[in-house]
Amino acid sequence: MTDDILKRRGFFKNSLMNAAKAAYEFHKGTNPVQSKKIVTYGIDYSLRPPGAVPEKTFLELCTRCDDCVKTCPAKCIKKSTAKGMAGTPVIMPREEPCVLCDDLRCIKACTTGALAPVAREQVAMGIAQIDKKKCIAWDGENCQVCSAKCPFPGEAIVLDDFRPVINEEKCTGCGLCEQACLAINNRAPIRVVPSKLLSIIQWRNKI
Repeated sequence: MTDDILKRRGFFKNSLMNAAKAAYEFHKGTNPVQSKKIVTYGIDYSLRPPGAVPEKTFLELCTRCDDCVKTCPAKCIKKSTAKGMAGTPVIMPREEPCVLCDDLRCIKACTTGALAPVAREQVAMGIAQIDKKKCIAWDGENCQVCSAKCPFPGEAIVLDDFRPVINEEKCTGCGLCEQACLAINNRAPIRVVPSKLLSIIQWRNKI
């Protein structure tokens, strides 16, 4: 009995460490795999809708009612099929990013508190990361498509000699830059790291 418990604990620890390592490597811009897949290295890069409370609490409060899915004007909120998250609302920016509609209807539609009221500019679904080695603007080409698509240009994405730089304090994680970038650069230099993965990165940095 004791051996079984130890084995399960060991498996859980190794799985968590692998997830943290993959997320941490991408956060540093060293992830060797870039593709149009939503999941890389077994990591789920889907975003929660605007106003989502911390993941553990979110999963406790979300009733899978689909009200936020139905009310989304951009039709970007989908139902997750991932293990442990099935039926909960997610946004996959490489397919349909959040447009940060003026009235944030998804939050208004949520009656359980899983999506809490927040100002549009303070939405924190994740943080966009740019792999400068794969960004054509950082390779000398004239491209500012990510900045042009950003709902807060000059704030969330600033230009350094016409090269995009993410201001993490202002980035909402909407994913508009990620989808726009992927449309012209199949090397996918931009990836939004979801808030639920950022917590793993913060945990990884402490151990």
